[in-house]
Amino acid sequence: MMGSAEAIIRPLPVVIFLISRFVFGSWDVNWIVFPVTVILLSVIQLYTSCSQGKIAYYNRFTHPRNFI
Repeated sequence: MMGSAEAIIRPLPVVIFLISRFVFGSWDVNWIVFPVTVILLSVIQLYTSCSQGKIAYYNRFTHPRNFI
């Protein structure tokens, strides 16, 4: 799922950036779409990883450091 979502979301900031520049004439504020896109993709990746069980639960009692 991440591949299809990433393929749709990744070009969006460039499109938003250029459209807002030519429609509203503002370059200065619209740079924020790029970090927001990175955060959005990270949240989607974390959600899909958690829903597929790829992230293990961290248990402090089973950490190898505690067995010394």
